[in-house]
Order: sequence, then C-alpha cells, then structure tokens
Amino acid sequence: MKKNHLCGHYPSNAWKKTVRVMKLTAVLLFLVVFSVSAEGFSQGSNISMRMENASLKEVFQELTSLSEYTFVYSEKMISGIEIDLFHVEGVTFEEALKESLRGTDLEYYLEGKVIVIRKKEPAVIHKEEQEKKTISGQVTDNDGIPLPGVSVVIKGTNIGIATNIDGEYFLELESKEAVLVFSFVGMLSQELACNGQQVLNVVLKPDSEQMAEVVVTGLQTIEKGRATGSFTILKNEDMDNVVSADFREKLIGAASGVYIDKDNNLMIRGQGTLLGNKKPLIVLDGIPLESSELNLNPNDIDQISVLKDAASASIWGVRAANGVVVITTKRGAKNDKLAVSYSGSYSIEDKVDIGDYHRLNASEYAELEFERSLGKGIFRWSDTDGYNQVQKVWIDYEEQGSISLDEARARIAEIGAFDNESQIEDLFYQRKTVQRHNISLTTGTDKVSHYFSINYDKTDQELVGNSADKINFIGNTDLNLAKGIDLQIGLRGTYQKGNNNGNGSAWEMLPYQRILDEEGAYVDQNHSISDGYRELLAANGFLDWSQNNLRKVRMNDKTKETTNVATSLKLDIELIKGLKFTSFGSYETGRTEGRNLYGSEHDYVRDMKNSFTEVSDTKTPEIVAWHLPKKGGILDLSYDLLKSFAIRNTLQYSINTDNFRIKFMAGNELYSLKTKYSSNRLFGYDDGSMAHEAIDLASLQEGKFKGYTGKRSYLSYSPELEETLEKYASYFGTANLSYQDKYDLFASVRLDQTNMLVNSSQFRNNPSWSVGGKWHLSQEEFFQSDWINDLAVKVSYGLSGNIEKSTGPDIVGKVDQSYSLSGLNFLSITNPENKELGWEKTNMLNVGVDYSILGGRMYGTFEFYEKRSRDLLSTVNNDATSGWGSVLKNAASVLNRGLDVSLNARLLNRIFLWDVGANFSYNYNKVTDINYTPSAGSLYFQSPLKGKAISYIAAVPYAGLDAAGEPQIKKKGDDTILPYTDLSKLTIDDHRFMGRSTPPVFGSLTNTFRYKDLSLGIMITYKLGHKVRMPSPDNSFFDDFNPSEWMSEKYRWTKPGDELTKWAPKLDASPGYASFDRGNVVKYSDYLVDKGDIIRLKSISLEYKLNKLMEKLPVKDASIRFNAENLWYWAANRYNLDTDYLDASGYGSPFSLPVRAKYTVSLKLNL
Repeated sequence: MKKNHLCGHYPSNAWKKTVRVMKLTAVLLFLVVFSVSAEGFSQGSNISMRMENASLKEVFQELTSLSEYTFVYSEKMISGIEIDLFHVEGVTFEEALKESLRGTDLEYYLEGKVIVIRKKEPAVIHKEEQEKKTISGQVTDNDGIPLPGVSVVIKGTNIGIATNIDGEYFLELESKEAVLVFSFVGMLSQELACNGQQVLNVVLKPDSEQMAEVVVTGLQTIEKGRATGSFTILKNEDMDNVVSADFREKLIGAASGVYIDKDNNLMIRGQGTLLGNKKPLIVLDGIPLESSELNLNPNDIDQISVLKDAASASIWGVRAANGVVVITTKRGAKNDKLAVSYSGSYSIEDKVDIGDYHRLNASEYAELEFERSLGKGIFRWSDTDGYNQVQKVWIDYEEQGSISLDEARARIAEIGAFDNESQIEDLFYQRKTVQRHNISLTTGTDKVSHYFSINYDKTDQELVGNSADKINFIGNTDLNLAKGIDLQIGLRGTYQKGNNNGNGSAWEMLPYQRILDEEGAYVDQNHSISDGYRELLAANGFLDWSQNNLRKVRMNDKTKETTNVATSLKLDIELIKGLKFTSFGSYETGRTEGRNLYGSEHDYVRDMKNSFTEVSDTKTPEIVAWHLPKKGGILDLSYDLLKSFAIRNTLQYSINTDNFRIKFMAGNELYSLKTKYSSNRLFGYDDGSMAHEAIDLASLQEGKFKGYTGKRSYLSYSPELEETLEKYASYFGTANLSYQDKYDLFASVRLDQTNMLVNSSQFRNNPSWSVGGKWHLSQEEFFQSDWINDLAVKVSYGLSGNIEKSTGPDIVGKVDQSYSLSGLNFLSITNPENKELGWEKTNMLNVGVDYSILGGRMYGTFEFYEKRSRDLLSTVNNDATSGWGSVLKNAASVLNRGLDVSLNARLLNRIFLWDVGANFSYNYNKVTDINYTPSAGSLYFQSPLKGKAISYIAAVPYAGLDAAGEPQIKKKGDDTILPYTDLSKLTIDDHRFMGRSTPPVFGSLTNTFRYKDLSLGIMITYKLGHKVRMPSPDNSFFDDFNPSEWMSEKYRWTKPGDELTKWAPKLDASPGYASFDRGNVVKYSDYLVDKGDIIRLKSISLEYKLNKLMEKLPVKDASIRFNAENLWYWAANRYNLDTDYLDASGYGSPFSLPVRAKYTVSLKLNL
C-alpha cells in the first residue's frame, strides 16, 4: 500500500492492530494536527547545534537525531522555510525547538514523544459571559483499535485538536450545534454534528483509494493490497536509473521476473513457446500496442503494471501467455491550476571501438592469407574476375612468375604494414548523441481536466550518416458531463524522419584495405573485376567502375518517414449506485514510407548499369546494349500501412458492506488489425523531374540478356505487395470478493475467437480463465507481532493462450514468378492444410508472500511460479509421400519454474537517507515433450530437444590438436579420439550439453543515498548461471577467409609440439575448399563454451534540487541530474568479453558491438 508520507519517513504498508504498533504508525501518518498540550519535555542532555543555510526540515531532522522525539508536520507547511544561521549552545531541547520556530508562524504541540508542528492559531475573542460547551470521545478503526493523531476540527474554523495515543480527544465548543470534521491519512473523513451531546465516539473506515496503489490490468483497476496475482507496479520515477526513449530499456533492473536482452526484447518468467510469439502483450491506456511502440514518450508514463501470472494477465486471453505490460499515461487533476513542466536531456556515448570485433591485425591477416593461398590458390571463375592486394601478389608469384617468393613476402609485409582500424573508426563511426526536450501542461476545473505534452528527440547514431528526428504528442482530457457520467478522450501521435545512410559492416573490410589515400582521395576498393578487363571495358564505353565504401555512405540518400496517430474514447455511466457501464473505443492508423535514392553517379548505380550491359565478347567487349537505363539513378520505394480499431463494452457492479466488498465485471471486445506492404523500384530516375524509364523486367528476371562477362545475368528484383488482416472477438468477465479486509478472492474468464483459425472449428473458441486468493495474515486476531507490520499469502492458477500468426490450419499458397524457366507465374504451397492446428496453451501456478516489517522500513514479495505450456507448435516428422517430410503441429510441451524475489529497505532514516532495492529472479526451463528428434548437426542451432532447456548449448567433445595441428574429437563412453573428419559419426548422446544460453539467475541491486538536496543512485545488474560460445578462430568456408584475433600465433598451432600448449588448429592451406567439419569441430567445441556470468554497473546517477537557487524565479520545483551508464562490467569468461553481446545460437558471426558507456545531463523545471 502507498500512504501519504510525512517527515521523510519510509512508507508503511498498513496501520496496525496493536496499540504499540499504532504509536509508530501514527508518526508516519499524521498530516496536519491541531492541539494544545500540557505535557512537558523530559530533562535530557543539553543540546549544542550550528547549521548554516539549512531548511527547517533539516533542522528538525537534526533535532530528531539528537533526542528521543519525533516530529510530525505537513511538508507543504514547512516548505520554503530557510534558516540562515541556527546556533544554540548548551540549551535544553525545548529551548532549541523554540529557537528553530522563532520568526515563523508555526508552533508545536507535544504528544508523548511526538512533536506536532502546526500553524499558529489566530486569536479568538470570546465574550466573557458566553458559556463554553465541551465534547469528548474516542476515534477507532473498524476493529475497535484506537487511532492516535486523528485531526478533529470544528468545521468552518481552524480550531481543533489531535487524538492522543489512545485515540481520545477533548474540545471546547462555542456552539452546541457545531459540526466536527474527523480526518486521518488512509481513512475516509467524516463530518458529524454535535447536537448537544457531551460524548461523541467515531469509527473511521479505510480509504482504499488513498491507502493503496492500484494494479491496472488495462480492463480494470484492482487495489494493490487486494490483488491476488503476481505483478510489479512501477511509477515514472522508478525508472529514472536508465535514460532511454524506449520504455523497455528503462525496465532493466526495475522488476523481478522480467528479462531484457541486448535488443530490448522482453521476456517474462521464461520462454513458454518454441515457434510462437515470444513477446509479452503491451497495453497502452487500454489499447494493445502491437504496432506502434514508436509513439510512446517515456516522460508521459504515469505507471507501468507488469502482469506476470494467470490471475493478472489471463483477462487478455490468447495474447497473454507471455505476460502483459500495462502502461498508463499521465492525466490532469480536477481543480488544478495551470502547471507547466519542462524536461530536457543531452546524452553522449563513447565512440565505437573496432577492437571490440577482435579482428586479426592487418600484418598477421595479410601473412596468413598469403600462406593460405600458397596451398589453396585463389578462387576465380575466369580471368575477368578481380582480386585483392594479397591475391595480386600470389598471381604475380604463382601464375605470372614475375617475382620471387622472398619478393612476394616482402610485398605482403608492406601491405600488412597498414591497418585500417583507425580509418574505419574515424570515417564510419561517431559518438552517438541524443537530445530530448519535453513540455507538458496540466490544468483542471471541477468538471474538466487536461494533460498535454509534446516531445522532440534528435538522435545522431553511432554510424556516420544515420540520424533521426522525432516528435511525439499526447493529449488526455477528462470530462464530467453530468452526475455519474464521465468521458475520457485520448489522442497521441508521432512523426519521425530518419536517415539511414551509414555502413554498419565497414569493420568487415580487409584490415589492410585503405579507404582514403594519404591525400584524402578515395581508394578504389572494387575487387570483383580484374584491372586489365576493367580498362578494356572502360575503353569501350563502360562507366567508371571504381567502388569505395566511404563514398557510398556520403552519396546515400536513404530516408524513412513514419506517421502514427491513435485516438480513444471512454464513457463511464453510473446507471445506479454501484452499477457502472463503460464503453471504450480506439482507432489507430500509421504509415511508414521508405525512400532510398541512388543518384546516377552513385557507386551502386554505376555497378548495376555496367553489370547489365551486354558485350559482343570478352576479348573485344564492344557494347551491344544497355539493358538498364544509362542515364538517371535508381529509386527504391516502400510503403507500410496499418489500421486498427478496438471496441469494448463492460458492465461493472460493486457492493460494499461492513464486511464485504464485491465487484463483478462482464464485457465484450472486438479488435481488428490490418496491414499492407508494398515496394517498388524505379530505374533511370531523375529526382528533378521525377521521371523514370521503363525496363524489360521479365526478361531481366529470366536472364534472357547477357552481361559484361558474356554470360546470362539475372536481375533478382521483383515488386512486392502483401496484406494481412487479423480479427478477434472476445467475451470476458471477472469477480472480486473481499471479506473483512482479510480474505480476497478473484476469478476471471475469457473466450477468444479469431479469423486466423477459420476452418478449425474445434479450436476456434479459446477459453482462458484464472482463480486466485489472498489471505492477510497480519489482520487476524491471533497474529501478534511487534516487527511484522503486514503479511499476506496469495495463490493463483489459470490458463492463457498464444497463437503463431505465420501459420494456420488452412492451405496457404504464394504466387511467384519463375525467373529461370518460363517466366510465368506459379503457385507455391507454403503451408499445407492441417486442421489439427490450434492455440498454444499455458497453465500457470503462482504462490507468493507479500510482507512489510520494521515499521514499513523493509517490504517486498517472494513468489514461486510454475508455468506449463502445452500444445506448442513444433516441427514433427511426417510421411514424405505427402510432399512434406515434416510439418508443424501442436505437439510440444515446455516447463518453466522459478522464483521472483523483491526487497526494498531503508537502512538509514536520519538526515542522511539510504534506500536499498533488490530484485532476484530464478528460472528453470526445459522441453518436457516433443514428437521430433533433431539431427546431431542441428543441435548447434538449438533445435528443440526433449529434456533440455529451450536455449541449450550442445558442444562437440574436443580432444585438442594432433601432432600435425589438426583438430580432434572424442567419442562418448570410451573417450576414443577421432579425427575431425568423423564429426558426422557423433550421435546426439555423444555431444556434451553444457547448459543454457539464457541466464537462469538475473536481477539487480539499487542503492539510493540522499542528503539534503543531493541524491546519489547506483544500480548494478547481474546475469548468472548461463553459458556462452566463445568466438572461433576461423569461420572460413569455401573461398572466403575470415580469421579472428584467436587465429594469431598466440593460440594457433605453427610447429610440432604446439599441440601441447595451443588449442587453435593450424592454418588450413591444403588444396580445395575449406572443410565445414574442420571449422565446426572447433566452433562448436566444448573448449569454446565458457561461463556467461556477468555483473554490470548499469548506472550511476547524481541529482541536485535547485529550489534554493530558484527562489526568486517563478519556478516551483527544479532539479539537475547526471547519469552515467554502462561504465564497468565483470565477466567470468576467460577473455573478459561482454557476454551479453555474444551469439550462442550457432548462426552467423558471434559478435555484435557491446554496449558503450553513456553520459546524460538532464534538467527538470516545474512552473
């Protein structure tokens, strides 16, 4: 629960039942108390203090630390009161207290060990002859527990008193018909007429809206204390540790059970599908955010509720198996004056370090490439094919015989003396910078409230030539049309224009390849055509065929514009007391237009024109025809369109009695999402006139024309047109029951229908349901504890679903065109008919404990979950005579089991505050059933295997090197050593299963320190218990050559005896293609599997409140903040590589650029 916090005390979760605990809670809950005291101060040690330029609050905090007294006051009351010099020497506590209040309009009242600060009461003139009436009584809660600190005020005056420790009060009245107002934080206020009685006892009831945060499910709100499911509630300020325009990245370390990978993909409580959708459903203000994550500004977020279990998420049915993230945006408040806020930030990242790709240096690279060519030769289809610098040396030595071997080696050394690493870093990369500016306005009357904000982001990416400008806006309006009739209007939109001209693969250039010469001119990098043939073609009229990666970047003109607008209406009508009808509608439309223009002089355009220019023969290559327009450039156009709408109607009935709170909800929803995609290419395009020329596309696709080599050339391009339509009809209901605020029950049911399973009637109706209960142990009479303030046990169980949109039970065909045969259209079957296909289903059990101890200074949750997913889509073996050797069926099951733990604590609560937050998550995952056995070779690509984790890492038992430097493998059982050529003889059982690539343990630790106006935050994240594949020394196959740093002599076998100390095989210089098996034995060996544990200093933030500096300005609140992210990490692997950026799936390069340090300065102003 969340209460109003006073005096800087840490939040307490509930008021307690025993008088002893009530005394402590009263300190936390007093708001404004009026009283006259006859009690005196205890005679303790004298006090000496000296403070300069301190706030009154800081003086009170220091007095608290020097005494046994606790202060209670309204933050608003003492806000802005500054003391230039507070100096007392050897005085009593009472004298020091009076000195602190000197010159203010405040006074104090002593209640036990509690000092209540209040405004001085104005003098009240009474007629002497007027006889005063008296009234007294006791204020208690529903259970009869006295409530100390309740404000009892005569309505219409500032005369009042606060109840004492026993909940008692005594007042003198001027009129026997006075009305008394009883108010207490966390309780509903009451106004009672005296009517002449002398004793008036009052029972205050809890104000659940004030006492508790609410869990927003997107369809309804549930009080946090009453919610039986698993959830995490995050306010906007809870996500300040990470600076990002992507709210998913800001969730890093903020919630237990939520795993976020390097690409900011979310996974809640493990992967519960093999081929289906793995992402959680994201709901923004009640609208499923399946297509428009771009138009969300994190500054506009008020709250995020992460729904993790069935009781929380199953209300969303088929889309909720992976969890739900519900985002609520900010809204205005009624009777609020116009408030304007500004926030701005500037971020800068460290520059890309090409060394993070661990390339082999140019000298060793050139030497190894030459040595390899001496044995293998170089691969060229014909004499017209080109060659690089090293290959040219080999040609001069081996084919031409024009140089000796020593001369060849000297030239290789000269080539390797230049390394282009610094040129790549300087010319292709830059520091990423982001500017953000946000202005928001809120205002409200008794009938209407508004929230509006506009945001501008300007980003210069790490690649030179890539940038983006984005504008977001949002407007939320709440109107009270009449008594019991409320209307909410929402509108949000985005416009973004991006330039995508950079080259992210520049690091893949040969390390000795120059980009610019010493004079800054472009160096020709075209190695596809021999120099001699190029000169011959140029003499016959061909265009300049030089190529340069940097020139391409500078001549690129690639833009993408995105526009997205969404609107929503929500109408609430209270039909009768407790019965509310809600109608909700939303509409979203968006489009993305891509435009890639290659001018007539662009390297790519000249290459295309030359490639499709026909010659008579290669000896005398006279031009026969230009099959692409000789003039003009090339324009690529793409167009994405989406339209979606949702209509939802609900009926909700609430009943509140002394013991029961009951709420029912029933509703239905229609949802539709339609997308279109088209692309086209214009040849001979002139941007000035917007004219282009027609080409014989069909003949070019069929290869009817010959190119510059005298052979057929095929144009692998075709316009595209795609359209999808998803429709859902859903019916749902929920029921909540609370008894005596001790026992809570919840149930939900939902039925989903979709057009994606049209001909599968038995699976068309997909039910989801959940049940849950919560027992508030600390509310029981038998529960007596001085240090446990709140304790509740909760259990939930339910069913939700998932669907894979790329397949279905119906036969699906694709119209295509034959390029190489007839050129006619044909229909290819992409999905066979399979009426047994249906929904994937997930059952989840959650058992949890919510607790608060030590007066609310420590609180958190401990939860166990078990998620069993069944009927999962998987590949199964099929009768090959059907034309399909394997098909997709609902034939697999997966188990996820784990723990989620969160802990929050205030370790210091004096002038210096120290808060700690910790999140811990553990996940166990395995495939429990699947009707398919993968081949041994597919193990390296994590093909699902029964009994193993989804992300298992299978490895070849590596036996090191033989005496000749060749890799070897082991056979399981007898450990027979085999040559790498026997890799195919290894069975599944012969492989070693090393663990999983996703961490079973992950979490965060956050420390926040506050002193006066300064606060320091430190967040550490960790991922433990997983494995990673370390980079392979050489990924060369066929004619390519791609050695990494681990191919250097430090690791590579070079002479007999090295097999005893080195693990990387010798250079493969044997004739013919490189062996796949030779490379795979090392790449997928158990030797290259290492620990994936990593601990990261995710962020350090320093914030300073500027209020004192802004006193003379029309600024209510101001702060400046500095953030530094990703400054340091520790990794358990042998090379200290950032394991978050290593790929263990077996596909492609194992490298991606690791995250770089980022520095941000932010300013916030509230006017």
